[in-house]
Amino acid sequence: MSRNIKTTVLLVLVIAVSVWKCGQGPTEPESGKALFELNVRFGRIPDPRFSLEQTPAEKDPLRKPVETGLVLQQIDLARIMVVDLSAYGSIEEVQQSEAGRAYTEDLENWEGDLQNWDERKLLIARHFRIITDQQLTISDGQATGQVTGVIGLNFFFLAFIEQNVIRYVGEGNAVGVEGETRGVDLVVEEIGDGAVNVAITAPANGSTLQTRTVTVTGTISDNTITQATLIVNQNPQTIAVDNGVFSNQVVLSNGTNTIRVQATNAEDQTGSAEITVFCQVATVDIRVTLTWNTSGTDLDLYVTDPNQETVYYSHRQSDIGGTLDVDDRNGYGPENFTLETGNAITGAYYIEVRYFGGTLPSTATVVVILHEGQANETVTTYGPHQFESGNTGPWQVATITWP
Repeated sequence: MSRNIKTTVLLVLVIAVSVWKCGQGPTEPESGKALFELNVRFGRIPDPRFSLEQTPAEKDPLRKPVETGLVLQQIDLARIMVVDLSAYGSIEEVQQSEAGRAYTEDLENWEGDLQNWDERKLLIARHFRIITDQQLTISDGQATGQVTGVIGLNFFFLAFIEQNVIRYVGEGNAVGVEGETRGVDLVVEEIGDGAVNVAITAPANGSTLQTRTVTVTGTISDNTITQATLIVNQNPQTIAVDNGVFSNQVVLSNGTNTIRVQATNAEDQTGSAEITVFCQVATVDIRVTLTWNTSGTDLDLYVTDPNQETVYYSHRQSDIGGTLDVDDRNGYGPENFTLETGNAITGAYYIEVRYFGGTLPSTATVVVILHEGQANETVTTYGPHQFESGNTGPWQVATITWP
């Protein structure tokens, strides 16, 4: 399948916005999904002050950056964010719209660091729907992956991170063409119609929340799908889908959080939806989150502190302030242990998971966050661990030494 792809290139500060258009005729919000295969080739990243020289597409659709710039020696991470502009017929309409003008005003008055990916994303989410924000696979000087867009106008942001430091954010390049440039080439190929449509109905995109746990609800257009993947800040978990509806608790971090739901049907058609929310809660010294992949099963999280006090489902708060703030008994999780900043005491913390109830084989994963919001914050994933069935022996997940 192929459609005519229209490209516009726009430079905003050091962020370049690239727009492509799929389909013909009038565009409307939620008019349909399109699945794209991306291939980004790394070369010379232009200086943020580079100039764009854009000639008619039939002559030379590729931008021509100036030769000065930074050559990235080691790309650790590439991220792409796709924004839905299907309500508009052109980038000019976006700029002249109420949302476009409000975005520009926010851009000029934003007090934070717009080179920070999460802050930029939070600003965008105030005015437009973000379809996806995901990592691309890095290999041999290229970044590849599949992302979902809409039929109509889309635009993207790209960020390249070198040795854990963001060296360049943004990319202004033609889309849908291949060729040699001194910058970064992005090749986009449409590979499907994205027949699976996913919508997150709560919480609201761009909202500010005052609680660490929140229930994510939404719909999936294909009623044959019984499971989906819920991804919170790059940490995935399996959730149940019942007759096109999903509802599952998630655990948020202080600050900006990305929530994404992705579903695939029997025909291997995939759809996704993503929102960004801001959470105003206390940061944590230690957070432990357990999820698993089956319904009707009860897995339990145990965390024992240096005083040999264990927090679990029948003892949900310790003397030093550790709490089990989520205890799931119906399947999938999460179960969550939180010890807020300043409460952790020196010593070893033992993490264990037990299969309490059910008969289905279940695969469990544990994510541990230490020093949340600090320069030395770490996020570690343990597992997956396979429980065969029933009340089997415990999984000794990890021993965490504090500090």
